[in-house]
Amino acid sequence: MAVSRSFKIAMGTGVALVAAAGLWVAVAVPAVVKYPTDLNVTPEYAGTFRLYVNPATGAPLAAPQELPLTIDRHLDADGSASGATRVVVTETITQKAGTLLSAVQTNSYVLDRRSMKNVADGRAYSFDPSNVVDRSGSYRLQFPMGTDADKSYPVYKNETGTTYSLTPDSTATGGKIEGLDVDYFKAQANEVPLSAAYVAGLRKLVPLPATMTFDQLQARLSASGVDLDPILTGLRAALTPAERTALTQALAQPINLSYVSTFDGRVAIEPDTGTEVDIVGIKETIGVRPLLNLAPIQALLAKYATVPAVKAATPVFAGLASAPATPVFQYDYAQTAASVADIAGEAKDMRGNIMMAERWIPLGLLALGMVILLGGAATRLRGRVKSGPPERPAATPPKPAHYV
Repeated sequence: MAVSRSFKIAMGTGVALVAAAGLWVAVAVPAVVKYPTDLNVTPEYAGTFRLYVNPATGAPLAAPQELPLTIDRHLDADGSASGATRVVVTETITQKAGTLLSAVQTNSYVLDRRSMKNVADGRAYSFDPSNVVDRSGSYRLQFPMGTDADKSYPVYKNETGTTYSLTPDSTATGGKIEGLDVDYFKAQANEVPLSAAYVAGLRKLVPLPATMTFDQLQARLSASGVDLDPILTGLRAALTPAERTALTQALAQPINLSYVSTFDGRVAIEPDTGTEVDIVGIKETIGVRPLLNLAPIQALLAKYATVPAVKAATPVFAGLASAPATPVFQYDYAQTAASVADIAGEAKDMRGNIMMAERWIPLGLLALGMVILLGGAATRLRGRVKSGPPERPAATPPKPAHYV
């Protein structure tokens, strides 16, 4: 009787622990393994700032001004504004480069605490609370827990209001930083137009005109070795008076300017947590591209394509549309060694918590349950062996027959 009762208790306890391990994985892990609502970190970066225009007039400089650059990026999760499924994080970026640059940017993000993706939320903004943005479906600040070294991820860029693709770095896929295994990713984009909100912020730091005249364009081209005067003189000589007037009117129109971002960078990510442990290097150039209305000019070039002077003008004007943007300023920076160590420490703590919740607790419950089940089974077996085979009941003698 005692063996049977102990067996039942062991079996019940073991089954309960095995079931608890399954429930922990299914219920508890999603409830506790999330983006923290008390995050408060400040990654730091250092590099070089280059200015290609006169900060007072916006005119191109003969040689860029270079100054040491420092960037502090403070990430602060707002626990009171966050909840079980979403976290609100404020990002404050302070950039300093001598007397040329002193700027502070503030961005707000709302992330799904499990997927780490940004979600559509009226509290998410870039540069100013009035500039609400929809970053849904993209990553920024954090990558998914279990980041795949062979997968690409869409990343939101505030400066352009668009996403770019963070791809595995084929030149060096993995390594170690501060004892952590990391995977390397890279990103690049060429001449993506800046958002209106970002340009508005830049205009507080340096003159960024919205338009320019054709004479100003000619002066810039002349400084770079392209002289349009003889080309235009030869073109006008081939035109009729009415066409010369039309050309003059076309060239007199203001030329709209488009400000663009060209960048490339490399980052090291701890895969279990999705943490950016090290920004290995970022190089970003803000440039300006004239949006010259070439349609009237191209029509004249096509009409007089056989005229020698026009033939000379055709590739020059075609090149105006495809020429690279003129640089305005450039950042070139990497994360400091001390900051890498700090962020790696945060990632280690987060990884330890994830491993405890996702692996060690359920494995411990499962192992303990299995030990108790096996122990109960062994106890039952030993009880049967000791007691031997069950005794057969004594045969009942037949009753004597009664005769009447």
